[in-house]
Amino acid sequence: MHDRFPEIQEETYDEVISNDRWLAVMKDSTWTLYDQVSNVPTEEFEQVELLGQNMVMISRNDSTWAQYKNGLRLLMDDDWEGIKE
Repeated sequence: MHDRFPEIQEETYDEVISNDRWLAVMKDSTWTLYDQVSNVPTEEFEQVELLGQNMVMISRNDSTWAQYKNGLRLLMDDDWEGIKE
């Protein structure tokens, strides 16, 4: 992963989570999310939760999104109720 993201080589992080698709590093209470497979731009968030290879939940400024591996990002707004049976 250092070859793909040379900017993280010399850094020390408070927490690191990863799987085959995503890499998230936290420093000073800020998470940086990297897509290890495609060229989705790197962004910073307040919270990151990896949900397998296909999706990650990300939060910033009181907003939460579901980020999918194809680049689609869905805002989880106040009226979002999830999947109904």
